[in-house]
Amino acid sequence: AVLLLGEFLPTRHFGLLVGSSIAAALLGDLFMLPALLRVVYAWGTPDGTASASPPSPDGLPPETEVG
Repeated sequence: AVLLLGEFLPTRHFGLLVGSSIAAALLGDLFMLPALLRVVYAWGTPDGTASASPPSPDGLPPETEVG
C-alpha cells in the first residue's frame, strides 16, 4: 500500500499490482479453497455419500485396531 504513494509511476503500478494480488489471494483463500477442498475430499466415502459412523480419533480405519 505504501508503494501506491510514491511519485515514480512504475512504483505506483507495482504497488497496485501487489495490492490487487494480495486481495485476490485473500478472496481465493476465503471462498475458493473451502469449495475446492469439499470437491476434492468429497466429505465422505469414495461414492460421495457420508459415512454412517464418525471417523476414529486417530484417523485410521476400524480394521487396523489392535487389541
